[in-house]
Amino acid sequence: MKPKLITKLGRERMQRMIAYLRELPPERFCFGSVIKAGRGCGTIGCVIGHTPIMFPELVQYEDNAGDGLRSKGGAPFFEEIGEEVFQVSYVTSEALFTPRCQYSLGRLGLALGKMDSNASPTEVADMLESFLSQVDDIEEPARPA
Repeated sequence: MKPKLITKLGRERMQRMIAYLRELPPERFCFGSVIKAGRGCGTIGCVIGHTPIMFPELVQYEDNAGDGLRSKGGAPFFEEIGEEVFQVSYVTSEALFTPRCQYSLGRLGLALGKMDSNASPTEVADMLESFLSQVDDIEEPARPA
């Protein structure tokens, strides 16, 4: 039985981000920095650093926020933004989006390898795709009609 670690909506958003990362030029990606340089279509950053481009209704650039971003829910740090956008736990977000931390999901039986800070956008997309293939969706309670 696969662990249930992501919602259906979170899975859909992560699939969109995977497709985006596969098209992203390597020079516009830095897994080791949330935002290394630029903003908008000139951004050089990690997965979370690119969320304002992919999900502008959920995340905006903000100089005064902890990692230079703020989610619609008010989160200023990348782990919290990953939690909100991709609808995973804080611990899962931290493990997926922090260099060399993917191993921590091994305690749940996931084999994701280890992404260094110099991982390419394609390598990170492969890791996220592997994550999705190894987990099931969280069952959300039915909403009243």
